[in-house]
Amino acid sequence: NENYVNGNSTLATGYLDIKITDWLSYRFQAGANIFSTINNNFSPSFDSGPNGYASRSFANISETRATGISPILTNQLTAIKSFGNHNFNLVLVGEKQSDNFSFITATGTNSVTDQINVPRGVEAPQNNAETQESVIISFVGRLNYDYKGKYLLGASFRRDGSSRFAPGNKWGNFPSVSAGWRISEESFMQNISAISDLKIRGSYGLVGNNNIGNYAYQATLSNNNYYEFNLGSGTQTQGYTINTMANQSLQWETVKMLNIGLDAGLLNNKVNFSIEYFN
Repeated sequence: NENYVNGNSTLATGYLDIKITDWLSYRFQAGANIFSTINNNFSPSFDSGPNGYASRSFANISETRATGISPILTNQLTAIKSFGNHNFNLVLVGEKQSDNFSFITATGTNSVTDQINVPRGVEAPQNNAETQESVIISFVGRLNYDYKGKYLLGASFRRDGSSRFAPGNKWGNFPSVSAGWRISEESFMQNISAISDLKIRGSYGLVGNNNIGNYAYQATLSNNNYYEFNLGSGTQTQGYTINTMANQSLQWETVKMLNIGLDAGLLNNKVNFSIEYFN
């Protein structure tokens, strides 16, 4: 058997930063993953002889060509501002990511020669092709606040829309909150030289998952079916039928995540440890 795979892939990204004021900035970023492959597979005919156990009187030939492009566009607005001991960090993001993939496969056999290893002039030719597209649009907002580096608060909210779900279920909302207390910055800890850093933190939030594949909410068609309309005639006609049933109720999977932790540094941070509770 012979198998040859030729392909190339390109990963590219670029961005533009604009500093609107000393505390407000904007970034536009664009990127893409582009690939193409050609896969040739050739299995020659063979005969293991009178004492052999198997033979094949024809060669199997196939070739698959696949291409794909996944562009991503991101707009981000960042505001970092302090009012005395109050520090704020606000990030707003709008993002669109697409995925486009297609392939075509040609197969056949050759009972005349093993010298041809491409699907041209073959017997019993067959072909198969597929195209898939998906898009996800996301809006994200995140606000972090701290007071003197001692009291830390954070909140975020993201809203994602996916083409993999039916109308009415395309969008999901995923909020999260977090808080922290750097105890080592308190005045009553300053005389405890053995403790360099001590922090308690916790967070709770929702995360969405849309990894169900494309077109799962739609009834897709297949043409790998043959029908005999005149029984006994032996004449068959190729037709289409439903390949998968539609599921309009599919929606975002939501994972609820809780995390509580304690971080500590001892002896001028020569010794560090963390304790975590995660659910």
